[in-house]
Amino acid sequence: RQVLEYASIPVLLNYKLGNSRLHFNLTSGIIGNILLRHDFEISGAKPLNDKFRLRRDEPPTVGKHLGLRSFTVDYLACLGVEYDLTKSWSISLSPTIIGSLTSRHNDPYIDSSEFSAGVNIGMKWQL
Repeated sequence: RQVLEYASIPVLLNYKLGNSRLHFNLTSGIIGNILLRHDFEISGAKPLNDKFRLRRDEPPTVGKHLGLRSFTVDYLACLGVEYDLTKSWSISLSPTIIGSLTSRHNDPYIDSSEFSAGVNIGMKWQL
């Protein structure tokens, strides 16, 4: 089991397309991730090769895996639709993709990256 906890700092640009009550937004930018916590635990091991055997009197090791970067950078992009309910309030729907620009590991033999896609739904209030 591996648990990673990050604090993320986004730097985003938002561009409004159109001036009607229903308009589109284009958002993109980078996200800096600072590693706050990393827990790594092996709770069991079952070898699939009969020639590889584990001692029953030695439990699997527990500890931290070294080699993770303390700072990584991701990208974010979304194209959303927004509807102005009033002059101050609006609702939005934005399909979003986020991916890694840097590897999570320092080890040159491990190339780890992440990619996710989702939909943000929200309500906005502006002065």
